[in-house]
Amino acid sequence: MKEYKAHADNDSSLKELVQAHRQLSQMAKAIASSAEKMDDAYSHDLLVQRSGAHDKFAWMLQSLL
Repeated sequence: MKEYKAHADNDSSLKELVQAHRQLSQMAKAIASSAEKMDDAYSHDLLVQRSGAHDKFAWMLQSLL
């Protein structure tokens, strides 16, 4: 993930936060898939929950735009 710069515009900052949460969610889903293939149920469950949390945060932030 890239480091984000401060913005004078709140909408730009929110858009970057939304994008970051979506990216984290996608990463968690990809790793969860790998964990499932390795029969690691605990890691899979943890990553699915994290992915859901990031999806929720992205949705909430998107609603502010």
